[in-house]
Amino acid sequence: MTPWQAAILGIIEGLTEFLPVSSTGHMILASSLMQIKSDFVKTFEIAIQLGAIAAVFALYVRRFLKEPRLYFILAIAFVPTGIAGLAVYKYIKALLFNPVSVSIALIVGGIVLLFFDRLIEARHTAHQAQDQGVTQPTAGDLHITPKTAFVIGLFQTLSLVPGVSRARAFE
Repeated sequence: MTPWQAAILGIIEGLTEFLPVSSTGHMILASSLMQIKSDFVKTFEIAIQLGAIAAVFALYVRRFLKEPRLYFILAIAFVPTGIAGLAVYKYIKALLFNPVSVSIALIVGGIVLLFFDRLIEARHTAHQAQDQGVTQPTAGDLHITPKTAFVIGLFQTLSLVPGVSRARAFE
């Protein structure tokens, strides 16, 4: 991998990590387009994604320290994906980490996101009309139960497919 290729992959990761698109999927496609074949690419992708995780942790560290229950909820949400990942990792890696599968997942995922965005917007508009003058709770006021966390975790298992974004799953 050349320094220019590394820079391009870094830019792709930086631009896509916090958007409702799959950063991993985009990096797989970019690596394929640039014909990068080295095993180092996987290590590089992991390293730059750890940077994104560190940024999220730095952004939310105060909240993590103030709300120990958050660790419990995150652990419950992780269980389904963790189990599924351990069970099917080899198959996903062998069958789906290629440009064709990623492209299909990006297209289907984009259509699904558009559908749900429109559905949520329609419901939001209907609720606004019904609740004129009633204060709605903000995202910080919502309480996530262990059951809800587990259901979110079940849906997160879809993100094991490269190209599927989980960024707006329950926004």
